[in-house]
Amino acid sequence: MIHCAELAGVPKEAISRAWDIFKKLEEEEYKDSGLPKAAPASAESKQMGLFKDSIEYIARDRLKDIDLNNITPLELVNIIRELKGEIENDD
Repeated sequence: MIHCAELAGVPKEAISRAWDIFKKLEEEEYKDSGLPKAAPASAESKQMGLFKDSIEYIARDRLKDIDLNNITPLELVNIIRELKGEIENDD
């Protein structure tokens, strides 16, 4: 299933976390309740969007597409304004 998630475009951070949990399950580590122990999350981990259509991915892709050598300052300000508006609407 983890390989399927990779093919589906799930972020690398989520894939890495899934492998950590999977390894703990393979080691058959269980709590006293009988439920499997999950690998502890790293200190810097945070909840992330699973799909590439989340605002973070849209903004990142939009920024990656900017040709800094062929854009005017006004065009850049307009792009930033659009992205800011999308982020504010997403909250």
